[in-house]
Amino acid sequence: MSHTEIGTAKRVWLISICVTLVVALAAALWITRRILLLLFAAVLFAIVLSAITAWLGRRLHLRRAWALTLAVFLVLLAFSLTAWLVGDRVTSQVQMLSQQLPDAVANLHHRLAQHPWGQALLHSMPSFDDLLSNTSRLVSQSWSAIWGLFGILGSALLIFFVGLYLAATPSLYCTGLLRLFPISARPNVASTLQQAGHSLAHWLLGKLCLMCFVGVFTAIGLSLLGIPLALTLALLAAALDFIPNIGPLASAVPALLLALLQGPTTALWVMLLYVIVQVVESYILAPLVQRRAVSLPPALLLGAQVLLPMLFGFPGLLLATPATVLLLVVVRNLYVEAILERHPQPLNPS
Repeated sequence: MSHTEIGTAKRVWLISICVTLVVALAAALWITRRILLLLFAAVLFAIVLSAITAWLGRRLHLRRAWALTLAVFLVLLAFSLTAWLVGDRVTSQVQMLSQQLPDAVANLHHRLAQHPWGQALLHSMPSFDDLLSNTSRLVSQSWSAIWGLFGILGSALLIFFVGLYLAATPSLYCTGLLRLFPISARPNVASTLQQAGHSLAHWLLGKLCLMCFVGVFTAIGLSLLGIPLALTLALLAAALDFIPNIGPLASAVPALLLALLQGPTTALWVMLLYVIVQVVESYILAPLVQRRAVSLPPALLLGAQVLLPMLFGFPGLLLATPATVLLLVVVRNLYVEAILERHPQPLNPS
């Protein structure tokens, strides 16, 4: 066998090994995608917990261990108080909402059928019964996709304790991660991890503040308009506000359907309320609250909101925005600035 044939055989063998490794890695990632998503959620919780810990340490001059203990106590206290104050009321309102939504949908169907354009719209759409059944099935499948592996309680405990361990000793895990890279690349990777953590922390804390604003003012507005189940609808608006673009639109649908039971004028007022809340949030509060976070290109965010649910289901939609923030920081630091925009070293004339 000639040297050329030997070299060709080696290249083919090397390419085959590389392809096999890539396929095996892709298969492993696909099999463990739910666990990876839960770990990413735990990392986000650790980032929020670390930010709160750092703030408490600066304000109260506490050591990190005591500041972290106080942060965990405050987080658990906030969840406990919320569940105790509004848990029973929200549970009863959710049951009432599930009972009233079919009547609201039927009312909308009746109103649309009274107009020629509404009849044409109804003929071009699936029946409302099919729509409701498909929606229920989609929600059921998405919910089982999120928690089917560990269950709700198990997933929550996993996220809590993994996030707690990460927040307790972040340097330990960062150092272990850095050792996976060549020594020459470690400073850039360390800087990227730090910037990614800061960007995610600013985005998450800012988003939590904006969600509180949306929930409070939506509850006030719906109560003033006399819309039933205002608390549940406001909590739904606050929770879905975590998902940009899609969440606010989805949260407005139940409120509009219930408002239609009281007449089209009330529905218009409810629509105006949701528009005002979103305008104030997007154009006044968000630039102030999230001015230190990464600016997300809308097209890239929408692409992530389409792609990640295809891979991970509904939890992919929930985590699409923080994943996009992380991706932007990593690509900018490790690829654009480190490779594409790196200035070549001048040649030594000697």
